[in-house]
Amino acid sequence: MLLHIYPEGAYIAIDGPSNERGDSHTLPGVGINGWTVTMISKNSKAPERAIALMSCLMSEHGQKLKYCGVEGVTYDVGADGVPAFKLEVLELLNSDRVEYNRVYGADNTYWMLQDNAMQLKWQPPARQPLSQPREWTFPYTVYMPEYDVSITDPELAAAYQRIRKAWGTTFPQLLLAPTDEEFDRIFNDYIALRDSMGYDLVAREWIRLPVHGTMIMRTQYSHGRSTKCWIVYESLWMKTSSASCLPRILKYGRCRAKSTPISFTMYLSPLR
Repeated sequence: MLLHIYPEGAYIAIDGPSNERGDSHTLPGVGINGWTVTMISKNSKAPERAIALMSCLMSEHGQKLKYCGVEGVTYDVGADGVPAFKLEVLELLNSDRVEYNRVYGADNTYWMLQDNAMQLKWQPPARQPLSQPREWTFPYTVYMPEYDVSITDPELAAAYQRIRKAWGTTFPQLLLAPTDEEFDRIFNDYIALRDSMGYDLVAREWIRLPVHGTMIMRTQYSHGRSTKCWIVYESLWMKTSSASCLPRILKYGRCRAKSTPISFTMYLSPLR
């Protein structure tokens, strides 16, 4: 949308902050936890038909319909058998997504149950300005779903989300802190807030589930002045996504790892 408002502008992804050694970024790829959950209500009047619909949408035919749309309307099949999207359809998609959704309803307008991996074979090459930010991530993306974990207890999961939200507002303040003293004040305020949200209970549940996977130990986002927050960013706990705050941003902690040549089990013990 910005490109159409100001076509003379340049919209590119740039490198963010790195540690003092200049190590490459580490971006987690797609995990195994998924994003949302689509269910059939127990009050459904026709659960068999609902199951049939969901099964159809998860099939290759359903995924192609969700992504490509209707043959002859949104795309034609070329001699190579690959869908070729109509130019007017692509133009509307790239200029007015709301109208595209209303008129065509393809490109995962109904995003529930989408299978991104299956849909790769139908995707056309990305165009600017979307291609550069996407391609910028390629060298830094790391496969880490073996570190994914889910908290299933509703109350603990809600507390975990509140803690993550608090960390999301605190982290940029730490990055922009003008002095070490201000950094410490912001961080200590966050620790107090986090503890009041039930951090101990959430951490106990998190630690209860050991991690099994390939040993990767890297320190990311080590701050030049104050390493006590970011020095533990990746080295203490590897199974959270980049947006998570628990428990790797502990100010004090110790890690005990039992390792073999191909796997390890890691536990975190907060110090009091």
